[in-house]
Amino acid sequence: MPFAAKFRFFQLKNDGFGLLWASPVFFLVFPAAKYFWKGINSLQEKKGNPEGPFNSADLLAMAGAAISCIGIAAVIFMMVGNGWVQFAARYTLDFQVLLLVFAVFLVKVWRGGKFYLIALALLLISIYVQYFGAKYFS
Repeated sequence: MPFAAKFRFFQLKNDGFGLLWASPVFFLVFPAAKYFWKGINSLQEKKGNPEGPFNSADLLAMAGAAISCIGIAAVIFMMVGNGWVQFAARYTLDFQVLLLVFAVFLVKVWRGGKFYLIALALLLISIYVQYFGAKYFS
C-alpha cells in the first residue's frame, strides 16, 4: 500500500491489505514471542522452573494462545477465500484476540512510560487505519 503526502496518507488500490499494515499494534507479538521462546527453552533446561519474566502458568497460557493461532491460521490458509476486494485481513479476525492475549504478557516484561507510549502509539495508528478503511469502503 503506497503512502501519500496529503492527509489520510494512504493511496488504496485493489490489492490485498495485511494484518500488520491494518493493525500495527500486533508488532508487539514479536518481542512477546522472543521472551516466550526464552522461557520455554529455560523451562526445558531447568526441568520445570522457568527463567525470566514469565512463570509456568504464563508460559502455559501463551502456549495455548500460540497453538490456537497456528491451528486456526492453518485452517484459514488451507481454505483461502479469493475474490472480493477487502480492507485489512478479515480472515485474521478469527485469531486476533489470541494474538492480543499473547502480546499482553509484554506488560510483565516492559514496564514504564516508554513501553506504554509505544503501545499507545501503535494502538492509535491501528485505530486510525481501521477508521480510514471503514470510511473508504462505506
